[in-house]
Amino acid sequence: QSSEHMAPAAVKKRKADADETEEEEVVDGNEEEEEEWSDEDELEDDEDDVDEQAWESSGDEGGDDEGRPRRSVRSRLPRSSQYRIDAARERSWVKEQADKVLSALSAFEGTGSITTQPSALRNCKMHNYQLDGLRWAAGLLQHGTGGGILADEMGLGKTLQAIALMAHLDAATSAGCRHLVVAPLSTISGWTDQLSRFYPSLTVLRHTGTAASRAEARAGLSRLGFGQSCALLASYESVLADGDSLRKCGGWSCAVIDEAHRLKNRDSVVYRCLLDELGLGAPTTFTLLLTGTPVHNHPSDLFNLLHFVAPSVFDDAAGWEKWIADGGPGTSSSLWSPFLLRRLKADHLKLPPKVEVTLLTPLTEMQRDWYLAVLRRNSKALGAASGRAMNNVLAALRCDFPAHKHTHQGTHTHK
Repeated sequence: QSSEHMAPAAVKKRKADADETEEEEVVDGNEEEEEEWSDEDELEDDEDDVDEQAWESSGDEGGDDEGRPRRSVRSRLPRSSQYRIDAARERSWVKEQADKVLSALSAFEGTGSITTQPSALRNCKMHNYQLDGLRWAAGLLQHGTGGGILADEMGLGKTLQAIALMAHLDAATSAGCRHLVVAPLSTISGWTDQLSRFYPSLTVLRHTGTAASRAEARAGLSRLGFGQSCALLASYESVLADGDSLRKCGGWSCAVIDEAHRLKNRDSVVYRCLLDELGLGAPTTFTLLLTGTPVHNHPSDLFNLLHFVAPSVFDDAAGWEKWIADGGPGTSSSLWSPFLLRRLKADHLKLPPKVEVTLLTPLTEMQRDWYLAVLRRNSKALGAASGRAMNNVLAALRCDFPAHKHTHQGTHTHK
């Protein structure tokens, strides 16, 4: 086989004589191949009739004696065989694209363009592995890849590496850049503190809170002067509420999606909002996904993240699991390794071994009294078949600290 066409392994020729017309199949190759094909399930009559597009009517294959174009092997194979061929070709193409990105990353690293942290960073000294992460992201950006997945283990400074990428982009242009950070609401304050500490010269706008405060944050973008870079921090909820308005702001140089495992379902509302409504799939926006757990429960979790950052490469969801199963861990990882960077603390931080100690502490006398009282009050619920009732009892048993029930004077409260 070649990468463009499948070489014809069989043709049909018709012989006609005066008394009868007989059709026979002439096979180029050995008989073992013919036996292998004959073992395939027979197609239905309507599937066996190949339309004109299934015939090779040009090229070197030519036609038969009656001028009828020759039929390609691919059009003659049963559907299951065709699917295997298509899946193999698709996987080969994805591997080819991954190799191109890997070569581009190696070439970018060879230029030595990033050897120190961006000069705009303050109050920090990046570790070597963090500089490697910055070079990796900058290399993907230089190659024109839509984005990447930074999946370092928690505690290795994914936030700092993302901030360093923003500073790197800002230093590369005099026009200023707009950065979008989408994160859970509980981490927005942490992002604000980290940006203020490590990148104090960057203007930070918070797109959270009421509709009025979010509108004011968007208006702040339009008031920025030429050459002034900024980062808009938006919660997932605010993006869902104002996706269209944020899209109209436009011009995002970089989008950082924190806790990106929330995008493991490509059919979810937030996934479609970020990729389609907000337009983060645009080639002008580099998207960096941050997550310590790129795979939760299913291989499709990783595929959906890869589709988010490189939709033109990873677009065969149906074949993804088969690639994983057929290729083995080593071969399969080569399909996505250029797009995903993951490091472990054990490999880069000099930490003492973790020691786990389990301490068993008995209930106090008052706790034991409350525990038994809960059991007595809910004896019927414990014997019932209702799972919800059982969960309520178990929650009460876990939260039996007397201060939850009484004040220090011993009177009952409603808390």
